[in-house]
Amino acid sequence: MTGQASTPLQRAARILEIIAAAPDGLSLSEVAERVGLPMPSALRLLRNLVDVGFVATEGRRARYRLGTRMQRMFQMSLGTERLRGICAPELQALADRFDLTAYLARFGDERVDLCCTFMPRDAARTSVHPGQNFPINASAVGRVLFAHQPDDVISRAIAQPMRKYRPGTQTKPADVRRAIEEARVKGYALSDDELDEATLAVAVPVRSGDAGVVFSLGLLGLRDAFLDTLSIRESVAMLGDIADRLGPQLANLGSEPIT
Repeated sequence: MTGQASTPLQRAARILEIIAAAPDGLSLSEVAERVGLPMPSALRLLRNLVDVGFVATEGRRARYRLGTRMQRMFQMSLGTERLRGICAPELQALADRFDLTAYLARFGDERVDLCCTFMPRDAARTSVHPGQNFPINASAVGRVLFAHQPDDVISRAIAQPMRKYRPGTQTKPADVRRAIEEARVKGYALSDDELDEATLAVAVPVRSGDAGVVFSLGLLGLRDAFLDTLSIRESVAMLGDIADRLGPQLANLGSEPIT
């Protein structure tokens, strides 16, 4: 696209394109010049984009960068093969070392989806697959990911009917909210015989730059075998270390300049 765009939506899209291609941000005058708009018109569009979280400003001279909402959209759109390539070295090694299943989950469209799973390659015991269902009231990654979303998102989720998968599954909104708050405070979540019989899952958030928490790492196994191998503290510490290393890599993927 060259020259001045013809509609407000096209002009806003062009602004997003040029800001995405400028990792150090752009000033108001630079945006106006590149889009071909008077500065007052460019400022109005920028303010609208800031209001919805697509653009953010920083510094006293207000350099404009992609905002949190746009960063999260990039993170949510990353392909599974690309994510697998980043996570495989660490998560596959973790799965092989402890005969447990390691996996990466992602938040998007107010739900939690599985991105990639790493089963132990030479398992000496029965392995457990995480499946595709990560309810807010019964799964570890579900709790962790919802714990880092806005309150209105949490409220909508717990207002829906919640299934009782196991005797210990929480289904009352107040109880589920408390569990989510606990996951936020502690920095991890457990699912102990709450989703699938006799299974234990541990999950931690992955903080990927300005996008915040879009991903979570989980470790899963049969409860007794899991605890014979690792304590909860050890598993949280190892997952947390991996999350700290993967977070910047995922953030860089989600903020690559548009060309």
